[in-house]
Amino acid sequence: MSGLKLAFILDLAGIGFGISNIPLYIALAETFQDSFGTAHSAVSFIGNFGMMLIPLLLEYWREKYGLTGSLVLFGALMWNQIVSGVLLESKASTEHRKEPIDEEAETSSIAPRPDPSASMEDSGGIYHAIIAHPTIPCFYAAQCIHMLVMVSWCMFLLPYGVEKGYTQGEAILLTTIGGFGFSLGRGLVIFVFYLKWQSRLVLIITPISLATVLFVLTVFTNDLILLCFESGIIGICLGYISSWMFSYGRDITCLHHFNSTAAWSMLSLGTGMICSGPLSGSVYNIRGTYDDVFIFLTILAVVEAVTIIASISLNRRSPSCDYGDK
Repeated sequence: MSGLKLAFILDLAGIGFGISNIPLYIALAETFQDSFGTAHSAVSFIGNFGMMLIPLLLEYWREKYGLTGSLVLFGALMWNQIVSGVLLESKASTEHRKEPIDEEAETSSIAPRPDPSASMEDSGGIYHAIIAHPTIPCFYAAQCIHMLVMVSWCMFLLPYGVEKGYTQGEAILLTTIGGFGFSLGRGLVIFVFYLKWQSRLVLIITPISLATVLFVLTVFTNDLILLCFESGIIGICLGYISSWMFSYGRDITCLHHFNSTAAWSMLSLGTGMICSGPLSGSVYNIRGTYDDVFIFLTILAVVEAVTIIASISLNRRSPSCDYGDK
């Protein structure tokens, strides 16, 4: 298979993954509304274990059925999302038909209270959403930067360990412990949203600041045990921030504009993911050392912290949307 054909297929797969995430994101908001943050952080935490299971499952299928067979089975596994989406839509339609007609509401001069899920329709697009919630661009910039930092760290952690003089088997410990820390960080966010602490600056600036400091310390650390410790803490911080950003999307806007902003939120995350390789790779090519990449990630983490502080601070001061409370 040519490189161009492979890139085209991977692009299509990436588009499919992105599109499949948006309906789930919106469905959670419609279903849980004010508890969206808790629900979404729990879903992200559980989904993280699925991500860890997939490589093992693919390897088992590859040994048993070959590379082509394993990819076919993986594609078939993804079709469960179509079934889930159909069941979700069927359930929503059934509940809508079963709703009793309130005759008094029809004859009363007082208009009945609108259904919150209905308020998510006809939002007027992203332009009207930004007018109503001017903090959105700042928050999406923070999302893009965070994804750039996180993906770059994941990509270059293993070769960075090799560059420091360790074997590939030893360097894998860095990614393994970092991945475990990432899962733990996502789990912590569940309690933050459950306790309604998601807007407390100290609970989001602390992990960003800690990750920033550890990026610098990693450059000057050569001991494997210390590197593993730093990798685990960075993983916790990045996993925490990643899950918080996804779940905080409901707090940054109202239900009426949520549909319009969901796709743009995914776009900001995808942009950061796409740019991570070329930008970090360009930094590496300047002097041919991964030390420069980690310094670059440190600078980005500082910029990310500033944009998040601005987003939360402005969001607190912004008035409620004309269509209702956030």
